[in-house]
Amino acid sequence: MIRYGVFVALLACQAAGQVLEKKGITQLSQLPDIQLMSWEFVHRAITNIYLVTGVLCVGLGFILWLYLLSQFELSYIYPMAAILYIIVAVLSYFVLGETMAPIRMVGIFVISIGCVLINMK
Repeated sequence: MIRYGVFVALLACQAAGQVLEKKGITQLSQLPDIQLMSWEFVHRAITNIYLVTGVLCVGLGFILWLYLLSQFELSYIYPMAAILYIIVAVLSYFVLGETMAPIRMVGIFVISIGCVLINMK
């Protein structure tokens, strides 16, 4: 049962990390007169709380992923990680205010069906 708790923690870390990174890079890209990959950009990126926290979340997620790889078959756990697409899309809509086109919703629904099918015995 602990393995499934680790899986939920992985999803939370990865989803939070993606949303935080997007929020941080959006802040940076709105600054006037800042060029991508300039020293000023790098400095602002490594001092942006959203980017730093997002990277830490994704890093923790990577460690959790390695644990899960040791506990599950790759052919099971990798497709199950597709749940992350659903979580990130929902968070992007509610947290970041992104739009959700109907075709995107259909795609998310199809992914959901796939995750259910993988869990059927």
